[in-house]
Amino acid sequence: MITKLYSALLLGGMMAWAVQAADSGFTPLHQLPAPRVVSASEAYPGGNHGVGHLLDGDARTEYSSNNQGVSTQVEFEFAETVRLAGFRHVDRNDPATIGESELVLLNEAGGELGRVLVTHAN
Repeated sequence: MITKLYSALLLGGMMAWAVQAADSGFTPLHQLPAPRVVSASEAYPGGNHGVGHLLDGDARTEYSSNNQGVSTQVEFEFAETVRLAGFRHVDRNDPATIGESELVLLNEAGGELGRVLVTHAN
């Protein structure tokens, strides 16, 4: 289980889902409340590309780092330990889109639990 999710190259919007155990053989997914941004690469200047846009649910807003490219990173912290079962990334409206991200899963102490490479479509 994780409390923090560190993502490199996450520039559009983000939503996460958790698994809720069910005895029926069907496992529903429930959207998690937005995590807190712990740290992020500096946003592109001008005030229109802040990291808060990743979690605002508005497809018209976007986050862009200040020329960090593949070194762009964002660290999220969930309010409690969660079982992450799904992840949705919506890329920003720009020709410089994201091909892949690396999710680094951390425990409460900041210890790495694992890494997941996520390939983005279009």
